[in-house]
Amino acid sequence: MTRKLSCIIISALVCCLLIYRCILYHNTTTASQSNTPDNISCISGYYWKDGKCHAHISTIFNLYFKRLKEEIYLLTDTKFRGPSVSFCITYKDRFWQIAQTLPKNLANNRMDKDHVEFILVDFDPSDPTLKNFIFKNHAKDIASGFLKYYQTNKMPNWICPVAKNTAHYYASNEIVVNLDADNYTGYRGGLYVSHILANNKNAFLWQRNGPKDGNYGRISLYKTDFEALGGYDESLPAPVTYQDDDLIKRLEGMYRFVIYRNIRNKFIANTTEETLKHTNMQMSRDEMLQKNQEYSQKNINKRKFRANNGIYGIRQGVFRIMSPTDEVK
Repeated sequence: MTRKLSCIIISALVCCLLIYRCILYHNTTTASQSNTPDNISCISGYYWKDGKCHAHISTIFNLYFKRLKEEIYLLTDTKFRGPSVSFCITYKDRFWQIAQTLPKNLANNRMDKDHVEFILVDFDPSDPTLKNFIFKNHAKDIASGFLKYYQTNKMPNWICPVAKNTAHYYASNEIVVNLDADNYTGYRGGLYVSHILANNKNAFLWQRNGPKDGNYGRISLYKTDFEALGGYDESLPAPVTYQDDDLIKRLEGMYRFVIYRNIRNKFIANTTEETLKHTNMQMSRDEMLQKNQEYSQKNINKRKFRANNGIYGIRQGVFRIMSPTDEVK
């Protein structure tokens, strides 16, 4: 009886919160539209007013009642029924962030550890700080395989597509999630991703807020789709920026559709200087963005959606670390 009452109270609170967010959302939601009033094309469920497309109130309530069902499912269902999930994390000189996010993310997904794994690739094995932290606090997670920790010294300068591809390559579950070291999964984040994509096999999930937010790269997709694309494009001329947009455009070229969710995506904010650190490039972030965007668009125009000839990531000289004494050879 107590458990049922708790579920009812929690559901009511969640419902009130979502209704409140609906009111806020109604004032801010827009959809894709043309720039001139003479050629307006709002998507279904939206209407044109005051120079932009607004969501009909029915559209908003349909969206948030769907999310309410998702939240109730996560709060009340103890069984993991969907496809398994791998969170893929890359690391280089961001200990102050991962020391906060990793313990929380593991704790939030530990009850689903038979279906969820964390792949963590450390590209700075000369610094033992992360390794010492992991074996001091998460040795059991390493032993059980819930956390799989790899090290390599094969990428001295930071190249974001190569780093992400390497972590995704070592993932063994059905769905792969790009989880930046400064991102949080949220409570049962693996189950949430699995639940969303279980009945949407031709879709991918994008849990982001805006283009400048730290969760912009939170992309979840089936690993079979990731492999079909050849992963992130390692031939982009600049080592950072636009690799996420490029991946998404190629996914859409394969007729995969995006599901947006702006929840379970909290992050620790970064500066531009931190983003560009270790790239060994003299260009500004905007210059890198322009170069990568132009290069990507040329490939999209040619309908070249498969990158890297299908062979992605670092596959030699990457070592799984199972004990404090294991070292990169």
